[in-house]
Parts: sequence; structure tokens; C-alpha cells
Amino acid sequence: MLQLFLTHLQGYKRQAVLSPILIVLEVICELLLPLVMAEIVDAAIPAGDETYIFILGAAMLALALIAMACGVGSAKYATIASQGFGANLRQCLFDKVQEFSFADIDRFSSASLITRMTNDVNAMTMMLAMGLRMLVRAPVMLIAALAISISLNARLALVLAVVIPVMILVIGVLMKLCTKLFETMQKRIDNLNNTLQENLVAIRVVKAFVRENFERKKFKKSNDELMEAALAVGLRIIAILPVMMLAMNITTLAVVWYGGNIIIAGDMPVGNLTAFTTYIVQILMSLMMLSMVFLQSSRAMASLKRVNEI
Repeated sequence: MLQLFLTHLQGYKRQAVLSPILIVLEVICELLLPLVMAEIVDAAIPAGDETYIFILGAAMLALALIAMACGVGSAKYATIASQGFGANLRQCLFDKVQEFSFADIDRFSSASLITRMTNDVNAMTMMLAMGLRMLVRAPVMLIAALAISISLNARLALVLAVVIPVMILVIGVLMKLCTKLFETMQKRIDNLNNTLQENLVAIRVVKAFVRENFERKKFKKSNDELMEAALAVGLRIIAILPVMMLAMNITTLAVVWYGGNIIIAGDMPVGNLTAFTTYIVQILMSLMMLSMVFLQSSRAMASLKRVNEI
């Protein structure tokens, strides 16, 4: 897949490089925000230094604005690069199809070729857009937030040693289930396109022999099969969100309870617990983003297999 992306990113490689750079800058700014807040809670407020509070508040505002600008820039460049890649890939596939013999067209069917040049290419385009942003953002955020959390309080970070493996296991199971379902859904799209194309091409024959009811039933059957395949994928994908939210709430509760006891014992300031809670959310959100990228990559791999057949 990487070779395919590099080959068809001609003319858009600059945007494909700028997007990850900007997303890393955005992540750095977001990681600094909880530390500045911890400084306000632990140092500025107890000292009653309003000037220092305003300075740190201005620093937080500046970091937020920089993060926003980098995020917008990254999204812009990722969109340009991914759509440019999609345009190049579709053009390449179209040129290849023009060289097909009638036997090749019959082997694939025109409906399948249309699906491969539209739906399958769109899946790979979306994968590239997500990869340029989430696939860079999530690991950087995960590793950096985890390292900072351990530096704030190693004992409190042990909570993550239980949550992260469980979430990785759940994501792995969902990915395995969805990979085959994506391939099935693409074949159902082929069938639906083929049914619709046959009906449109032979519309005069259908009307002449009064076959409208038969064609309606035929289309309904293909449509229902696609709906069932899409539902099978969708219901498994949406299961990620409640699992992630449950893990996030349980983890936050455990951190607040355990961290509160550590604060009472005098081993950690209050500001560190505030920052730690923020980093917990960032770590779990990074895992959620990685799960979405991996699921999209499963769909893209199924599409890549079909595109390579051409």
C-alpha cells in the first residue's frame, strides 16, 4: 500500500509532508496545556500572584491558538494530498481499463470496474487522509502523554497498565471481524451496480415485456443484501465508542480515587492530578483514533486487493 501511495502522490508530496509536521506541532501544544494549568493550580493560585496567573493564562491561549492553526493547516494539506492521490489513481485505473479487451471487461464486469474506480478508490483516499493526520497524531500523543503521565506519578500511571492492554485486545477483535465484512460489502456494491446497470441499459425491453415488478424485486434483493452487509460492519464499528467511553470513565474514576489518596498522603500536588486526568483522556482518545485508523485500513486493504486485480 505504501508503494501505491508514493507512486500516485506525484504533485502532492509537499502537502503530504507538511500535514504530519503540522499535526506534530499541534500535539506538542496540546501536551503543554495541562502542564501550564498544573503550574497555575500548584504555584500561581497558592501564591496569590495574579500577574503570574494572567501570564500563564495568556500562554495557554497562545498555545491553543497555535494548536488550532496547525490543526486547520494539517487538515487542509491532508485533504489536498489525499484527493490529489485519488484523482491520480482514478486516472491510472481509467487508462488501464481503456486497454482492456472485451474478455477482460466481461471477466470483471463493467459494474465492478465502476465500483473499483469510485468506491474502492474513495476508501483508499480516506485512508490516506486519516493516515496523514490520525496515524501521526495518535502515536505521538499516546507515547508523549504516557511518558509525561509516568513522570508526574509512576504509581498512578499503573492504572494504564490494565486499561491499555484490554482496549488493544478489543480493537484487535473488532478489526479481525470487520476485515472480511468489508470485502463482502464491496461485492454487494458490485451486485447492486450490476443490477441497476442492467435495468437502465435494457429499460425499453423491460417495459416492452412488462417486467417492472420482476426488476423491482431483483433490485430490492440486491439492495437488501448491501444493507445487511453495511449494517453488519456498522454495528461492529459503533461498538468501539461505548467500549472506549466505558474504559475512559472507569479509568478517570480510578485515577481520581487513587490520586486523591496520594494527595491526602502528601505525595503529589493537586495540579498534577488535574494534569494527569487530562493526559488520561488524551491517551484513551489516541487509542480510539488508532482504532478508527486501523478499521479504515482494513477497508482500504480490501479495496487495494480489488484495485490491484486491475
